Amino acid sequence: IVFTSERTGPADLYRIHPNGSGLEQLTNNPAYDDQAAFSPDEKRIVFVSTRTTGRANLWILDIATKKATRLTRNEDGGDFRPSWSPDGKWIAFSSDRGSSLQLAKGRWERLQLVDVYLIHPDGSGLKRISKHGGFCGSPKWTPDSKSVVAYCMSAQDTWTYRFGDEDGKD
Repeated sequence: IVFTSERTGPADLYRIHPNGSGLEQLTNNPAYDDQAAFSPDEKRIVFVSTRTTGRANLWILDIATKKATRLTRNEDGGDFRPSWSPDGKWIAFSSDRGSSLQLAKGRWERLQLVDVYLIHPDGSGLKRISKHGGFCGSPKWTPDSKSVVAYCMSAQDTWTYRFGDEDGKD
């Protein structure tokens, strides 16, 4: 099991066996490391980090060497909720790249416009797979690696939900 903890200061990644034994710190960085997902062979982890730019980007961690390599370079928004395909060929994630809306107050992301993207673990092949203009988040793969499932709603529905605007006009 991989999880995020602030037990030694900033948010870092840890792993532990399901029975509670073998706790191991995987990252040790002053940045915010979160939202990790194992590769199918469990030798690497994709995770979200604010390293380098202060923006949420995806990074790949080699578990054996503890070396982290930046995967995405989103300078005007954030990349979130990575999910590795079961065949290991793709990583799906949510991103607010290309959004013209302001950042949500006190947050990294633009909650109103988020799309689902795919990228190869080597950083190639970046492509958006959701229709731009709404909110599509938390992608997950089908077991055959042929489809990505995500929840999607209109930008207006997200604004209404997040800020309690009942008539949807603010």
